[in-house]
Amino acid sequence: MTLANNNMKTHLLVITLMFSALGHLPAQILESKVPWTGTARNTTLREFLPRIQGWSEGQGKKTISYIYMGIISDQIFDKQIRVRIPAEDKPSYEDVIRLAFERAGMKVALKDSDRGIEVTPIYSRILKLNDDTLKRLRASKIETTDGISKKVKSRVGDLSNHFWLRYMDDGVLSFGGTNEDITKVARFFAKYE
Repeated sequence: MTLANNNMKTHLLVITLMFSALGHLPAQILESKVPWTGTARNTTLREFLPRIQGWSEGQGKKTISYIYMGIISDQIFDKQIRVRIPAEDKPSYEDVIRLAFERAGMKVALKDSDRGIEVTPIYSRILKLNDDTLKRLRASKIETTDGISKKVKSRVGDLSNHFWLRYMDDGVLSFGGTNEDITKVARFFAKYE
């Protein structure tokens, strides 16, 4: 394991333990409206997430704990972001947290749990299917997004609720989901070809 990977995993563990030690989160915080309005400028995700914790505490709620369900690099945490929260029609905590991660360059799925907010990174990949694979798909009459998706799910097994797949007529297949989903589906197509 490289030093960079070691540092990322250590960082992940420290952040998780630090936030978990601060207290547990009441259920359904993600649906609550944020109490703050304005624009957070020239801040990093690493600086912005604790601000959100402060909002929760200011509302008399317990401290927000973030539980990272995958590795999020220091590049994402240290990227400068700008987040605007309008005074009218205030967004939910979920909207604000998701927007902050998107501004930092990562899509995430969020889920309330009794331990805190589970943050799951969402990835995507694009594959160009070779001619032999395309012929087999055509022969089995599953050359559609639905057909390929059903075949993948039946062969691969458990995929998360975040998994998606799109097939384009020119043999290009795009799919996404958690890191585990991506790995399983990529292995399936590596064996299929």
